Amino acid sequence: MVLLQYSELKVQLYMLFSSNESIEDAAIRLISIGKTTPIDIFESLQNEGNSISKRGVYKAIHYLREHSILVKSGKKLSISQEWVDSLTRALKNNFTMPVLADGESATYKYKSLVNLDAYWKHLTKSLKDQYHSHPVFLYSPYNIWLHLADRSESQLDYYRAFEKEGRHGYLVIGNRSELDMEFKKTLQSEFLQIDTWDKPPFKETEYYTIIDDIIVTTKVGPKLTKIIASFYKSTPTLESKLKLNRILDMTDISKIKIERNNKKAKYLRNRLSKNFYIPKELEQKFNLF
Repeated sequence: MVLLQYSELKVQLYMLFSSNESIEDAAIRLISIGKTTPIDIFESLQNEGNSISKRGVYKAIHYLREHSILVKSGKKLSISQEWVDSLTRALKNNFTMPVLADGESATYKYKSLVNLDAYWKHLTKSLKDQYHSHPVFLYSPYNIWLHLADRSESQLDYYRAFEKEGRHGYLVIGNRSELDMEFKKTLQSEFLQIDTWDKPPFKETEYYTIIDDIIVTTKVGPKLTKIIASFYKSTPTLESKLKLNRILDMTDISKIKIERNNKKAKYLRNRLSKNFYIPKELEQKFNLF
């Protein structure tokens, strides 16, 4: 079988994400939703208003099969899992983690918390892949991320992944509001432990994620933090989620700082772990403290 080379993968990446859909793009899209024969594809394209010949469809399918993007069994076409895996690897390799020595850092600014959260998910997913089963320690002065517009499901997926992956996570929330207690009741599991604090010792603008010796610090802008703090001091209830959603949609300059600092990572893990049960073998295996 001819494997798709990386240079060809880059061409396919351009095709897949271009707004100018080629016949090959369309074939992949249609097969992914159950149109599994050349006639299916041809008729679907015609129904969508495309001016295309049967010969053009067969030529595109021939190209895709020749490059192991599509496979055929009987009369039915499928997307090659081998190609999907190759494409996935290429996409993962597209992310470049800043090369940091111990004590070095890199900082990025965002006006929107939605965009910041999207990059945070991208970054922490890459770190989790890099550090495999290493425990993750998190601190949020206010548990706001679940309430960002259009990011709720993404955040729930992140928390549920701990149990799914069998990875230990330790999350501290610097509040005990009704919203926080409901969150803890719903999401806490064997692998994700959640603690709530009355008087946290950290800045209310800073949110931490610690994986091995990497610390990701999210710094929410002071203007927005002041409004968030005022909201939480008003004793929010489950019915006030929409108000928080609107607050988090406000614009302010927030930052993500990525740093490599072994000593600081151990210090933060030690401070955050005071109320958690952490197995001795886990502590020793990953040199947590």
